[in-house]
Amino acid sequence: KGNEIALFAKSNSTSYSWSPAEGLSCTNCASLFSSPSITTTYYVITGSSNPCFITDSVTIYVITPCGEIMIPNAFSPNNDGINDVLAINQNCIEQFDFKIYDRWGNKVFESQNANETWNGTYQNKTMNPAVFVYSLTSTMQTGQSITKKGNISLIK
Repeated sequence: KGNEIALFAKSNSTSYSWSPAEGLSCTNCASLFSSPSITTTYYVITGSSNPCFITDSVTIYVITPCGEIMIPNAFSPNNDGINDVLAINQNCIEQFDFKIYDRWGNKVFESQNANETWNGTYQNKTMNPAVFVYSLTSTMQTGQSITKKGNISLIK
């Protein structure tokens, strides 16, 4: 966490296309740096003047130290493959209770599973862009209790 990783696409290609773009220093280079904030699988498509394309992938694992919970303050569930779900970056959680409320105080999401994500829907309907309030209480494997509250922006 907090480090850059060098990525190389080795081929005789004349074009490169990396995705998702988040955390990358360049999306059309053979060599670049990656610094994702969460574990991310990057895909590269290489091509040349002939109609031959090669696709490959690499996963960069981001390890969160035990006792640290990172909650993004925004996500964009617009089905573009980038930040489409709200995922909490966590490690070593024993117990977990996460709730999200709209501006009228309606609970739009709740989970006791730290690996569950929110896709920006409520009662099977896509939510409009807005700011939501969250409440998190958790107990780590070390016995440490963590409570967090804050805002999350749903953008499109």
